[in-house]
Amino acid sequence: MRGRESKTFKVPIDIVGLVLLAAGVGSLQFMLDNGNNMDWFASPLILTLGLTALVCLSFLIVWELTDRHPVVDLRLFKYRNFTIGVLALTVGMFCFFGINVVYPLWLQTTLGYTAEWAGLATAPVGLLAVVLSPLVGRNLNRMDLRAAVSFAFIVFAWTSFWFAGFNTDSTFWQLVEPRLVQGIAIAFFFIPLNQIIIAGLRPDQIASASGLANFFRTLASSVSTAVTVTLWQHRAEYHHAVLAEHVSLGNPGAVDYIDKMHALGLHGAPGFGLIDTIVNKDAYTLAVNDVFWLFGWLFIVIIPLIWLSRPPFNTAAGAGMH
Repeated sequence: MRGRESKTFKVPIDIVGLVLLAAGVGSLQFMLDNGNNMDWFASPLILTLGLTALVCLSFLIVWELTDRHPVVDLRLFKYRNFTIGVLALTVGMFCFFGINVVYPLWLQTTLGYTAEWAGLATAPVGLLAVVLSPLVGRNLNRMDLRAAVSFAFIVFAWTSFWFAGFNTDSTFWQLVEPRLVQGIAIAFFFIPLNQIIIAGLRPDQIASASGLANFFRTLASSVSTAVTVTLWQHRAEYHHAVLAEHVSLGNPGAVDYIDKMHALGLHGAPGFGLIDTIVNKDAYTLAVNDVFWLFGWLFIVIIPLIWLSRPPFNTAAGAGMH
């Protein structure tokens, strides 16, 4: 391939931008990874990290827009397809990764699945994705990429609402089915959307565009992990409080259940411990349903945005390949 090597040029390193990027993203990443365990901004460390990330990333945006050789080419956002594609990718990854985080956590902490069985219930999402991705890749030129990505978001939304219907009595195979179907969406999500992102860009811009898009995808995954787990826990606390209000002598159902426990010899602390376990289990299940509902609606809301992108979508890819 020696004869096909492109010309190389030495350009100055954007040291200021690199330092701001490292400090800002590093602080943000550490804050997101540890915020939930440290009670977020009640912790001086998390508060300091949040302010550091805000200041550094704000200065980074201003600096990169004015520097001649930016480490992150933010000027790419002036291209409509790139901006729309990156936004759709960010929201899509936020929801998709959130599902991948909270789903096995719920299986293990609430339904009592081992790590192995939680993995088996989660893994089928990759089966159809592996089968369909090569087919989608070969037929990109024959499809409207906006329709392909919209189809992916519709399937994501459908399976999210499907997840939201689970209860504590759901069987293993009931839990596996939507994960299997979700694999269809993956094949129509990443490949067509990446094509939209680079559409209309010059060949020399494609590497920067791909790197910046991957950066936002990774950042969305990190934010999703922190937000999803925190939201799940807060919603569980809310549902626990609501359910606990109904465990009283004024509720015939609760009285009947307590009588049955007494008949089985469960009195005092053991009996109340069992009730609390049941309430916790239902509260965390209702909370995870809330999270799935939220993601389902986010998938739907982002669909109209995709149609603001403009064809043709294959020019940049062809140029980049040459």
